[in-house]
Amino acid sequence: MIRLVCWMPLLLACGDRTNPGPKESQTTAPTLPVADLTGIEAPTFVTALERVLALQAGVAFDGHQTTLDEGQPGCPDRYLGPYEEEDIDGGAVSWVDFCQTSSGQAYQGHLRWEGAVLVEGELATPEGRTTSAERALDGNATVKDGDALRYELTGEADEALSLSEAEGYSRWTWSSSIDATVGGSAVIDPAGPTPDGWRVDLSMFVVGGNEDRVEIAGNAYWFGPYLAGRFDSVDVDLELLGPSAAGPDDCLLEPRGHIAIRDGDAIWYDLVFLPRTTDDLEGEPWPNEPLSECDGCGTLFVRGVDYGEVCPDLQQFSDGRLQPPLVEAFVFPLRSP
Repeated sequence: MIRLVCWMPLLLACGDRTNPGPKESQTTAPTLPVADLTGIEAPTFVTALERVLALQAGVAFDGHQTTLDEGQPGCPDRYLGPYEEEDIDGGAVSWVDFCQTSSGQAYQGHLRWEGAVLVEGELATPEGRTTSAERALDGNATVKDGDALRYELTGEADEALSLSEAEGYSRWTWSSSIDATVGGSAVIDPAGPTPDGWRVDLSMFVVGGNEDRVEIAGNAYWFGPYLAGRFDSVDVDLELLGPSAAGPDDCLLEPRGHIAIRDGDAIWYDLVFLPRTTDDLEGEPWPNEPLSECDGCGTLFVRGVDYGEVCPDLQQFSDGRLQPPLVEAFVFPLRSP
């Protein structure tokens, strides 16, 4: 007879052989938290798009001009041409410094900017007049008034405007692109919806005058307070058409594309409208079946699960409310470089 003897040093090896316990391959997969649909309503998506459309390159330019005007001779130092940290070419101007004015306003970092305007033709002639303008701003700089942040730009922003005018005719196109962190009281209303600033990678293209069309793509994150108390980010790829820009088969009740909002648990809530292209149907968050008809509603997806329809009025943003900056804003004076 063979006996099984377990000495004390070997007890760990002689456990209950009838119930060895689960193996690694039998470990239960972690359970994902259930999506919280609190605040997932039509007005939330309207407000999200409204916030995103306000994050334009012009905000960065306005803050730069305001705080540069608040400086004094020698603080910050301004350069026409190259300076030590960065090569400036063309018609660009820059400032680079680590200084403090007599009033206590501190400048730290560097910024480069340039702009140009070209006007051709006469408005009163049959050919009319055309105007083209562009401007660019990039760098890494902060301006502080004591301990308070007056202005911050880390990244780059650029804009372009094209305007065609003749008797009884006007058409313009305006593009805004910004990939930057922006903040400070010089550009952001402390009582506004995003008082602590934002980080964006957004591009926008708007057509106005004889037609209304808006295209916007990219993402935005605001540092607080959150949208509806819980959403901190937006991802968007939308095309909105006004009546003058729509073709015979275009839908005016809802946009093409999608808009998504993210909560503090990093869960995305994707509201998907009509596809912009056939490529839209090949990946997330698009389903593998035809989407809703032209009814003004989008389909809500959370982690690929269909949660029904949400019907925000986003076409209100293609009614001409988005207007480009004045042409004069594209020429930034040297301010005694």
